[in-house]
Amino acid sequence: MDNINILVDDLKNIYAENLVSVVLYGENNNLLTIFNSLDAHDIKKAAPAIKKWIKTKNPLPIVMSECEWLSSADIYPIEYTEIKNSYKILHGKDIVQLISVSKQDLRLKCEYEIKNLLVKIREIYLGNSDNAKFMVKTLEEVSFNLVRILKSASSLFNISAQGQYGEIIQKISEKTDFDGEIFVKILSAKENNKKIPHSEIEEIVQRTINGIYLLYNFINNWKE
Repeated sequence: MDNINILVDDLKNIYAENLVSVVLYGENNNLLTIFNSLDAHDIKKAAPAIKKWIKTKNPLPIVMSECEWLSSADIYPIEYTEIKNSYKILHGKDIVQLISVSKQDLRLKCEYEIKNLLVKIREIYLGNSDNAKFMVKTLEEVSFNLVRILKSASSLFNISAQGQYGEIIQKISEKTDFDGEIFVKILSAKENNKKIPHSEIEEIVQRTINGIYLLYNFINNWKE
């Protein structure tokens, strides 16, 4: 938290009244910085402070004007829902509570992202079915990205997005009947440094495809 406080103090000193809000969200020191106005000169002024921040392996902050932030919920419904699910105001006003994310916008973006995962894993398996190590890495990435989508999609079903990946997947599985167990298996193996036998890759890929496909169809047909 010391690094965060240092960065916030630096930004306050650099931008004064132009700095509207600094928001901490998610699980990895993700920061959202909101300004009254923003041009290239303004951005450049923070370079020394930001270099100190990323030197400690923190992600670059998201930088937006207040006007952009207030008008972009329909473009970034997953990202906005992710922020609304877990955030803390570090400076300035609470710009997050001012945002309402349309469930229809969220449904459409979740559908888009889930379909992309389906296309991605088929495409990668087509060219790499003989590369078990690469496929394991792909399955891990797909599972991680799916959990991120599910955390936001949980609001479609009026369930909490809080909890570990196993809890999130279980909650969504109960609502949609998709095979969430396979994604828990993949992520658990990675978390516990347990190798997935090469002989099981084809079955796991198929179950992953089937699970994503069922989830896609459910989200596609979802209605309030």
